[in-house]
Amino acid sequence: MAHAIRENVAAIGATRVAAIALDGLTYVVIARTLGPAAYGTYVSIFAFVTLVDLAADKTPWIFDSVVITSSYLRDNRATLTRFVKAYVAGAYLALADQKKAEEVIAQKFKTNDPKVIAATYADFKRLMPLDAAPSREGAQNVLAQLEAIGTDVGSRNVDDYLDLSIIQQLKQEGYFAQLEKDYPVR
Repeated sequence: MAHAIRENVAAIGATRVAAIALDGLTYVVIARTLGPAAYGTYVSIFAFVTLVDLAADKTPWIFDSVVITSSYLRDNRATLTRFVKAYVAGAYLALADQKKAEEVIAQKFKTNDPKVIAATYADFKRLMPLDAAPSREGAQNVLAQLEAIGTDVGSRNVDDYLDLSIIQQLKQEGYFAQLEKDYPVR
């Protein structure tokens, strides 16, 4: 993900493109500008102007997801359940221990820049749902936008794309309640 972001930033910096959608760090659409931006986010480090910030505007959207086929879910449910448990436990740990989370961000994004690390953590904290479930309203907006640009989405039924059964199972088993005890989120 970090490599793709660097490529996108390089492309906009080289004026090959005028605007890009960034995800992973900022979830914004940005445009190149001649002078430094006066915004306190990761984007301003690269002197870009924010055109749209879906998260800041509280626009329901799918910012992060795991995409699998229904046959993979059916055939590998136990593996996916372990993955979701690890993913959610990592998120709880990061939300409960900012220092540890920032160390991981620095390592994975190969940066020691405190502004980048702080902005990345702030975006994670702002956007990570505690149950890791994608928003139904967000999925509806994604489908609508894909249709608006002429993409044949097939079904407009969100349930044809979202399967929250593993998350629901973990809730019923008390997994999230235990995480709340083990990693109290501040």
